[in-house]
Amino acid sequence: MVFALLTVLLLSVGGGLRAQRANSSWDAGAGLSLIGYTGDYNPTALPMTFSGAGQLVLRYNLTPMYALRAELNGGGYRGKYIARRTYLPMLGQEPALKFHRPFLSLAVSVEIHLLPFQVDDFSGRRENPDQITPYVTAGIGGTYVFSHGGALSIPMGAGVKFALGDRFTLSPEVRFVKSFSDKLDSYKNWPLGRERSFIHNQDWMSMLTVTLTYRFLFRSGGCPAYQQNPEVFM
Repeated sequence: MVFALLTVLLLSVGGGLRAQRANSSWDAGAGLSLIGYTGDYNPTALPMTFSGAGQLVLRYNLTPMYALRAELNGGGYRGKYIARRTYLPMLGQEPALKFHRPFLSLAVSVEIHLLPFQVDDFSGRRENPDQITPYVTAGIGGTYVFSHGGALSIPMGAGVKFALGDRFTLSPEVRFVKSFSDKLDSYKNWPLGRERSFIHNQDWMSMLTVTLTYRFLFRSGGCPAYQQNPEVFM
């Protein structure tokens, strides 16, 4: 559903901006992530355990300064109870010593470049001056944890984009995903068994991700003036 809504939005934007020339704004690719967890088993932002995940990415580059991104993540996250670092009372049952949870997540995010960015093929210059940029990103999505249900989530983070070859973009990124659920570790309402808040006392995931995407060129019909000069689309 998220991808369908994003596709409709991007097609309408792209159709209006590029109705009379070839569309060179779409990226698609994949990535790998290290996943950390913050919650009742680990109340600090620094992960104590790591797991892995894979990622599929679809990006629409609005301008050299802005892009929209849709992504599908699948993998798992881990938690481990270390009594000397944190204390969990027995709220109905003894905490598990460790756990592993598989999950799927969908998200739509905006990417804001701090410098103009363009891949080499479409820079319009012999030497591309816009090959690298730091960026920040934030969005909205949903995470489904198998056997534990789904929840709204807000991904936010920062990274760096590098133009590689003619059309590839390499993007290392650090991201924190706020989940509006206290179910990621199956241990709820701590500290002191208080009822969870929709904003506070929720579990988080942290992600160290590297993605590689490829820029596509889609030829369009254009107007007759463009059709008479096929070199425009070369």
